[in-house]
Amino acid sequence: AREERLAEQGAGLRDTKACPLCGVRTEKTGGCNHMTCQRCGADWCWMCGAKLEDVTAHYYFGGPLACGQFDDFEPCSPLSYTIRLVTLPLQILSLLLFLLLSLTVLVWFPLVYIVLMPCYFNVWKCSMPAGALKCVMLCSVVLAFVPFVIFQVSWTLAAALVWCVLQLCGAERRHLSHMVRAPMIAILPVLIWCQVLIEYMSVRPEPNEDDEARGGSE
Repeated sequence: AREERLAEQGAGLRDTKACPLCGVRTEKTGGCNHMTCQRCGADWCWMCGAKLEDVTAHYYFGGPLACGQFDDFEPCSPLSYTIRLVTLPLQILSLLLFLLLSLTVLVWFPLVYIVLMPCYFNVWKCSMPAGALKCVMLCSVVLAFVPFVIFQVSWTLAAALVWCVLQLCGAERRHLSHMVRAPMIAILPVLIWCQVLIEYMSVRPEPNEDDEARGGSE
């Protein structure tokens, strides 16, 4: 009877993982891989079991080696290792390609500026509207990253073929989704840092009240 109870307890703990802080077992029935312990309140990752100090940094700033927040397949299974073996070199290539194409903006910007300048330049006032440079920059970015869009579309078709083969090993649609979005996951940290940098540069410092009072008294 004791052996049967231990066997039942072992079967019940088979699909659970322990909190890295207090050790309480948790069963994941769905949702994302960000877990919150009901006893101690610690945030931890279901994929790697690590305690999370910063959830966003863990899932999105790790690049190709980061855990997926919404990956719901077992990370230690042979199928998961196979998918990572396929997608990891692709993610590294995607990151390098994205950084290389980012440098081509420096080439596209003057070319687009020369082409669009006659459309915006006011000969009589010898000036250009304020939104002209934004339009030039937008066109330069679009032209610079067209190859990456083509790369993503090509990989989507290739991932579909790989997934058809992996179906023989039990691959499901969620595995196809993971493979298709692998290039975008790789460049996501760069996009987030660029957004933070743009927002930081666009924020104008508020005038100091003492400076305003001093200017008014003068």
